Amino acid sequence: MPQELQDRFKSIKAILDICNQFEEEEQNEIRQLDLMYETLYADIYSQRTEVLLNTMSKDHIKDLVAEFDQRVKIHEMDPSFKQFYVPPFEVKDTIKQKKDGGVANFW
Repeated sequence: MPQELQDRFKSIKAILDICNQFEEEEQNEIRQLDLMYETLYADIYSQRTEVLLNTMSKDHIKDLVAEFDQRVKIHEMDPSFKQFYVPPFEVKDTIKQKKDGGVANFW
């Protein structure tokens, strides 16, 4: 193989090594972020588990419900919030309307 072609291959290899080094650094930083957020979310996930298993204290549940209600009031004051409101619907009625499977009225 001619020397000029070999040099071009070496250049490509050097560029590829730099890219691989950047990707390795990126993956390490992503993993660090993952670990940080796993730690941050751990308390939230344990609270959610307590609610689902009904092991959370009634007072704590009342506090969470009050916090939710407060956020709803704040959102309701925002005039743009109403454009995103979707009225509740009965799932059983939707299932009864479903004839051929899939999502009703999707197509």
